Amino acid sequence: MHDPTRVSSFDLGTFDPVARPRRQAAAQPAPPAPRRKKAAAAEPEPVAASPVAASPAIDPAELAAVQAELAALRAEVAAIKDAPAAEARRKALAEAWAADLAWRTAEARPPASRPPEDR
Repeated sequence: MHDPTRVSSFDLGTFDPVARPRRQAAAQPAPPAPRRKKAAAAEPEPVAASPVAASPAIDPAELAAVQAELAALRAEVAAIKDAPAAEARRKALAEAWAADLAWRTAEARPPASRPPEDR
């Protein structure tokens, strides 16, 4: 007969819950990477700079306008991403409000006009 409180009733044979699994042979360590030689103290070659036209300074008013437009676009993207959650919250609130209104209306009626199951 099977007794769930006795380990011997599970017929586990030679199972030893304390035994440790056999260890496999350790993998051979990777050979060490070759060491780099120290760099010579010579000066690095100068990099030829390509001629670049001087960029005009950015107008602070234009920068502020661009930053304001960027902030408005980020807010619009956040609102679009949040739209499904906001719609779900609005719908749940409307359903709760309708249920509360129905309950209050039913409670406000005199007992004689209520259906028999509500009395």
